[in-house]
Amino acid sequence: MEEFDFSFCLDTMENGHELRDAILENDFARAEAVLRKGTCNVNECDDAGRSLLHLAACRGNPHIIRLLLEEGADANNLDNHGNTPLHWCGHDDSIKVLVEFGAHVKACNVMGHTPRQLAYRRGVGKDVIKLFKTLENCEKSGSKARHLMTNCVATLPSIWHEFYCDLGGRNILLLVVGLLAFSLYITYIITGFRWQAEDQIPLDSQSYKIRL
Repeated sequence: MEEFDFSFCLDTMENGHELRDAILENDFARAEAVLRKGTCNVNECDDAGRSLLHLAACRGNPHIIRLLLEEGADANNLDNHGNTPLHWCGHDDSIKVLVEFGAHVKACNVMGHTPRQLAYRRGVGKDVIKLFKTLENCEKSGSKARHLMTNCVATLPSIWHEFYCDLGGRNILLLVVGLLAFSLYITYIITGFRWQAEDQIPLDSQSYKIRL
């Protein structure tokens, strides 16, 4: 798994916490075992407001991130600088898991920076920046788009995903309605001609004769 350099964040995290240490070491089995004890608060934060999910997002282990989220971790928890776990994230798989659980792609911290802008400032890979842009376009469609976000992420990259994100849910609905109306119109024209032909009374063999 690609290692994301965010050391200045890790240096500020306190040690001596069993679950936190497991996250720092990317030890999924240990983290799972600690959570099974039921003695940890997954939304616990340090003095700077950084949660365990912030740390997991920074480390970039999607399995641990999913584990924390399934145990009730808040995907949009804010630290003292207004950063969500997504602001700390720079890995494709981790970003997808966070968004799947409702992380806001366009959330701004106290400096007005979105996760994509922070990722760009940190110099992450172009694929990550592209992923953020794609997810931002999906989020423009509103709350209904969030319901479909999981499918968008799961099928990246796909023709349908690009089509949906470019047009948006509302425009796609209008397109479907337009196509349906056009199909009904064509059907009406075709069947109308057929009905007119059936209504015509055929001429008998004597109809063309003229009486003197």
